Amino acid sequence: MITTMLFDNELSKSGTWKGAMKFNGIRTAMIRCSNNHIDSLSYHTIADDGAVSPSFVCAHLGCNFHEYIKLDGWKPSAI
Repeated sequence: MITTMLFDNELSKSGTWKGAMKFNGIRTAMIRCSNNHIDSLSYHTIADDGAVSPSFVCAHLGCNFHEYIKLDGWKPSAI
């Protein structure tokens, strides 16, 4: 099953994402998992359609969020 995350530039709600940049200038995203932890997708690949690989495992101690995710509205060339 794939969890679709909606765009939210403030990351104010769980299950959302916002754009970010890696130190090397490549576009990535930040997400807020369903348990309200904020983390980066900088070690993941984001396809042109927003599909993230590999699956995302929240790095916060005790968090059980481990999902295949897709970023709704992802545009690889946007800032």
